[in-house]
Amino acid sequence: MGNYLTFTIAGESCAVEVRDVETVLEKTELGRISGVPGYVAGLLDLRGEAIPVIDVRRKLGLDPGEATRDQCIIVLAMGGSGARRPVGALVDSVSEVVEIPDGAIAASADFAVRFDRAIVRGIARLESGFVTMIEAERLFEAPPTGA
Repeated sequence: MGNYLTFTIAGESCAVEVRDVETVLEKTELGRISGVPGYVAGLLDLRGEAIPVIDVRRKLGLDPGEATRDQCIIVLAMGGSGARRPVGALVDSVSEVVEIPDGAIAASADFAVRFDRAIVRGIARLESGFVTMIEAERLFEAPPTGA
């Protein structure tokens, strides 16, 4: 059983493990940086620390969509058990924290998924519908050469 933060991307319900989430912020002005891939939205000043933020829609190759008041930045701690570094993920909206039993998560290979299978851990069924389980660490990995 695990706790997951649910959010939406292009109308699809997704989730990441709560243990990776440091905080959720309203969308704010981001500092611009040059020479970065197009999916990098900018830098967030979080308590004096510069945090890179990716636009999850662009990272997944989706239409960037319109900016809305519901957009949020999920600040995630990446790096496994070693030195964890904070990174931000710009998403369409954040929903809630839910408990999902490990047995309720089916492998993504069993389903047609909308996103790159490399970042999808699986699909879970909740009372509200299906949720795409995202591997947060993989979301922040650089795209393959030629992508």
